[in-house]
Amino acid sequence: MFRSIWDDFVLYFRSGNMIVRLILFNVIIFLLVNIIGIFLNAADGLTQSQNLNYFLRPFMMNTDLGYFITHPWGMFTYMFLHTGFWHLFGNMLMLYFFGRIPGDLIGDDKVLPIYVLGGVVGALLDLILTLIIPAWTAHPTLGASGAVLALVVAGGFLAPEYPINLIIVRVRLKFIVGAIILMNLIGASSANASRTGFFVHLGGIFMGWLFIYLLRNGRDLSVPFNSVIDFFKSIPERIRGRAKGERPRPRVAYKNEDVVKKQKRVRPTRVSETMDSQERIDVILEKIKRKGIKSLTDEERSFLQNFSNKID
Repeated sequence: MFRSIWDDFVLYFRSGNMIVRLILFNVIIFLLVNIIGIFLNAADGLTQSQNLNYFLRPFMMNTDLGYFITHPWGMFTYMFLHTGFWHLFGNMLMLYFFGRIPGDLIGDDKVLPIYVLGGVVGALLDLILTLIIPAWTAHPTLGASGAVLALVVAGGFLAPEYPINLIIVRVRLKFIVGAIILMNLIGASSANASRTGFFVHLGGIFMGWLFIYLLRNGRDLSVPFNSVIDFFKSIPERIRGRAKGERPRPRVAYKNEDVVKKQKRVRPTRVSETMDSQERIDVILEKIKRKGIKSLTDEERSFLQNFSNKID
């Protein structure tokens, strides 16, 4: 039975989009963390939370500067850690309903960069504020809230008129994003000791907006991010190739004369073909903003999908 469950996880992970992969990865980490917690609790007389927090501390985001310098990876790993079920459930539910919107509009390859960059900016904002505000004490942080909110806000700025069905009411995305921003601003301004978590959220919110703003102005932050990911993904293949004594083969390009002739032919002039791709995508996004995504024609939807696949 367990092997069958694992096989299903692997299948969904490989065949699903990035939102599905992020959810499955967070769930798997949650299960592993809690299984480890059970064994740690049985090891001695400490409570499970004490043991588990001690074990997870190197993987949390810690705003103690000395600890952060020796454990910088914490600003990446903390956004995949959850110890409580409802904490995980809330984040993954929001990720499932809202995270797919940026993926549908600007491409699935943009989802992971927005998620990770949102989590990193939220962690760094929390660190900076802890260092400059004397009343705040250093603290560890975990959870995907900042990263998830980056995707939610990115979707809101891409398609503010996007309709969301909330049980019995239909709400446009801009109102949901506005409410989220307002609640976090109020929470951050309160005297509650947990206000630092709101600044992690606000950092993610800022990154979600900034990513879309820069993308509309011709700067795609996912390009360097995905280049780094591709480099690390290619390391095992390069290691196997060196172990076998293989050398990179030179690439040889073959040109078909018929294809070359077709490429030289003058194509009919159409507005959609002569407009710059970035200008056209801005026009489409503006139309979504004013009238909603359902107002797009089939040709505009096709162009948006092709642009999403080629933008990187």
